[in-house]
Amino acid sequence: MTIKFTVPFNLPYPDVDDPVRNGQSAIEGIAKGVNTALQNANIPPGNPNLNAVLARLNALESYQPARTNALLAPGVSNLVPGELAMANRAGGLVTLQARVNRNTAGSISLMTLPSGFRPSRQVHVWAIKAATTSALLQVDALGAVVTPFDTTASEFMIAVTFSVS
Repeated sequence: MTIKFTVPFNLPYPDVDDPVRNGQSAIEGIAKGVNTALQNANIPPGNPNLNAVLARLNALESYQPARTNALLAPGVSNLVPGELAMANRAGGLVTLQARVNRNTAGSISLMTLPSGFRPSRQVHVWAIKAATTSALLQVDALGAVVTPFDTTASEFMIAVTFSVS
């Protein structure tokens, strides 16, 4: 009997050339291989709560690195053409990097982060304004990135990291 394995999960299956008389040992090999795969995935024995398994899988997926553009607010542009405001997620942390120009006074909005790149609750971080002063940034659970106490037209350099968990 020859057992082959799937990629990437290493689930066993019998070779197509195995004779029928070896069926019992092939099925036993498959059962043992699946058992090992489930143990390696930390799935509890018995009748596991599938919601718990899905929650674990979703938690693992949230740690996959990801990258996205931030959606700039009206009247805000990238300071350097082609250099986009970017959010990078790795594990439970998001790093926001941007050099933007708020072209008109009177607004506090800079940009919006997409779902998956937003903190679970409002956070406050510091950015550099006009290359010489600091500006308080507020990032909320809806992804809005604003300067709550500053409505001036100005350049902002942002390099901040915050938790999304």
